[in-house]
Amino acid sequence: MKRKRTLIQWAPLALTIPAKYLLPKRGNLLFFAISFATLFSAFICTAVALLALAATNGADIKISEKLSGIDSHVLVFPSDQYQTYMSGFQKLTPKLKEVPEIVAISPFLVCEAQLQSSVHDAKPLPATLKGIIAEQEISATNLVDYIEQGNLLSFLEKSKTELPILLGAGLAQNLNLSIDDELLIVRPELFNGEIRKFPTKIAGIFRTGIGLDYHLAYIPLDQAQLIAGVGDSTVTGIGIKGKDLLKADQLAMKVKKELGDKYRIEDWKSINPNVLGGISLLRNVSIILLYGVYLLVLVCLSCILLLVLHEKRRDIAVLLTLGMKPFHVQRAFAFLGLLIGVTGIAFAFLVSPIVIWVFNEYKIFALPPEVLMIDYVHFALELKHFLMVGLSELFLLILVGLLTTIGVYRLKPMVILRDE
Repeated sequence: MKRKRTLIQWAPLALTIPAKYLLPKRGNLLFFAISFATLFSAFICTAVALLALAATNGADIKISEKLSGIDSHVLVFPSDQYQTYMSGFQKLTPKLKEVPEIVAISPFLVCEAQLQSSVHDAKPLPATLKGIIAEQEISATNLVDYIEQGNLLSFLEKSKTELPILLGAGLAQNLNLSIDDELLIVRPELFNGEIRKFPTKIAGIFRTGIGLDYHLAYIPLDQAQLIAGVGDSTVTGIGIKGKDLLKADQLAMKVKKELGDKYRIEDWKSINPNVLGGISLLRNVSIILLYGVYLLVLVCLSCILLLVLHEKRRDIAVLLTLGMKPFHVQRAFAFLGLLIGVTGIAFAFLVSPIVIWVFNEYKIFALPPEVLMIDYVHFALELKHFLMVGLSELFLLILVGLLTTIGVYRLKPMVILRDE
């Protein structure tokens, strides 16, 4: 006949033992001091872990947005890296639309020229002109978010009478120009030595916070093709925006599979490996340090469990004499340590999102833009961070609790009862 399980066998034993078996002797303040230290350590450790992971994740997102900001997630170029232009880009559009992760497509043409103020007698400055189709560029990049003066309305007007140009803030400063000022695009011909000049009007000024501000300018694609002396089906490459910025490398692989080896596919991650490698190293170092901080909680937990076991030797001996198995006793006291640790972890889970919101709202940790190309430390907390920190700490708490209380198996009830 199958025996029924008792309440002690079903429920956590720590909940079924009378409270007096889990509390220290009256007047022993050391137990409460260590208990408070353990709980506080678990709270601090968990909060610091969440803040560190949120900071590295926020830096990853913000720097990724900054690096890819005015560029698309994935770029398509001719297979030959020495080939400047590719023609017939329109035939690629149907193939690219077959990739479900692609959100927008924008062709562009890049050429070198010089910019000269038509008002001030200034020396021409070298610049990189990028021809775009404004409607498609707005969908494929975050260019609009970086425009601090003016707009792209003149790019969208089909009946424009003058060539609009969107100038980087560094170029505008060096040329001493602002919105609606006139500007000359100087393009020397390489074959006959002729110098061609194209009058333009500044439609807007953008600022990315990186070196692009000092040499990049945007003009309509058809005008860029005219200045470069190429046909209307010729471009430098095609920009592609995916659904997820951080999965650009996966999207690049799918685009390469769709287009084949006739084209060179690059994503923003492959273009900026050094910066992203630094962020990855920072994240790994943070995780290693956090597990080092965990030792503080585990040491406090070990102390409190050893203290309880020492004080309760007689009570444990009585339980063992009555027939309770050592594993059940071990589980009871390990559960006590786990309960203290979980309390600190739960409190940290409630407080950390509030602290992170305050940090982001008031931009507490400001940075010089030249340090990591971001103005302040941005915290981005995700569900996976809670799972990562919570599960790892719970595992360590259970492991340390069981290992610390393993001395229960070595206790000799009759000797303890005889001596005490």
